[in-house]
Amino acid sequence: AIPHLSEKLGDMKLKKPAGETLLLFAEKTSLQFVLGHGASLILIARPFSNPSDTAYDPWSKQKAPKVLADALTWVEQALVEFGIAGLSLRNLIEFLKTALKNSNAAVRTSATKTLVTVKLFAGSCVLFMWTSDHR
Repeated sequence: AIPHLSEKLGDMKLKKPAGETLLLFAEKTSLQFVLGHGASLILIARPFSNPSDTAYDPWSKQKAPKVLADALTWVEQALVEFGIAGLSLRNLIEFLKTALKNSNAAVRTSATKTLVTVKLFAGSCVLFMWTSDHR
């Protein structure tokens, strides 16, 4: 159900109930579980062929900017509600880096807001992870 609910985050009529249901799933399992399943399966028919692919890779390749922007908004809301405990921050930051390169302004804005929320929870650790790939 998580991938289908994730897809509905971009649907104006279903965004709110889909987001609330995903939050309920996160309460019962974990936010990492929901992000991993929603992001790894949403609208992408190919399985991960490379173990270095992150769970967020398919969201990064999402073609519909509205779905991606709304998914990022939901991730930001979920981070505010649950915090970052138990999350793979490196994968989340890599996903946000990709979203910040998107040509759609709404996607970039949502990614920026999400990154700021991560920074509020993780502190300067985020800056280190952001620049660690560029040594």
